[in-house]
Amino acid sequence: MREVNVTRVACSGAMRREEWKANGEERALIWRPDLGKSFLLDLGQKTYTESKVSEDRSAPPESDLEAVERELTDSQSPDSVQSRMLPDEKIEGRQCAVYETRVVYVGGSSEVIRTHRDKETGLILRQEISEASGRSVVTERKEVTLSVSPDMFEVPADFKRTP
Repeated sequence: MREVNVTRVACSGAMRREEWKANGEERALIWRPDLGKSFLLDLGQKTYTESKVSEDRSAPPESDLEAVERELTDSQSPDSVQSRMLPDEKIEGRQCAVYETRVVYVGGSSEVIRTHRDKETGLILRQEISEASGRSVVTERKEVTLSVSPDMFEVPADFKRTP
């Protein structure tokens, strides 16, 4: 079984906003290293949670996005992780570095993660997770916009903060 998730991304300097659907619900993540915060928004419920971003401001926001995704998916702890670089590929005309990570979890389940990172922007444009069971999940970042209104990086005034 193959599941495809598509996200939309807007960037302005170090700020970033990513939108996607999860279980039929629309979500957005606003990454604001200038404030030292990220905001996970539930667009349908008009609520948000606030988190501190990693202390290393030079780190790509992927680390914070992956942390949010791990919290939402209730993933297992890895027993071993092995990574290797693959030949570059083009995704929608953009040159990407490609790497593959093999993860074996405590208990024996495993998965292979193939990641395509845009060499110009540093964004992960495609990530495919293939499980030993035959299930695969593909996340594609489309509609990457680099020139947007600063309002895109603000939590709307009518959203309520949740703990």
